[in-house]
Amino acid sequence: MHRRAEKLEHNVTDEETEALAATTGHSNYDPHGDQIPTESGQLPPKKGQALTDLAVGKLARIIYIEDEPSAIYAQLVAEGLHPGSKIQILEKN
Repeated sequence: MHRRAEKLEHNVTDEETEALAATTGHSNYDPHGDQIPTESGQLPPKKGQALTDLAVGKLARIIYIEDEPSAIYAQLVAEGLHPGSKIQILEKN
C-alpha cells in the first residue's frame, strides 16, 4: 500500500490533499516520521538524533523509522517498533 501511495501522491487534486491533511490533523510528519512539506514546499525542522548517537543506558522514544530497505523495515515492524515506541539502549557494537 505504501508504494502505491507514493505513486498516487503526485496525482491528487488540491481538494484530496486537503481532505487527507484534515484526517491526519494537518500533521507535519507522516506515520514513519518523514517530514511533510507545506504547500509552499518548506519542510518542518528535523527532530531527534540518530540511534547510534545515544549512550548505553539512555531512554528514548522513536520518532522516525526509515522504510527502506523494505525487508529491514518489515523486521522492525514485526518486532513492534514504530514511531512512538519507547526504547532503552542496552549495548552498542
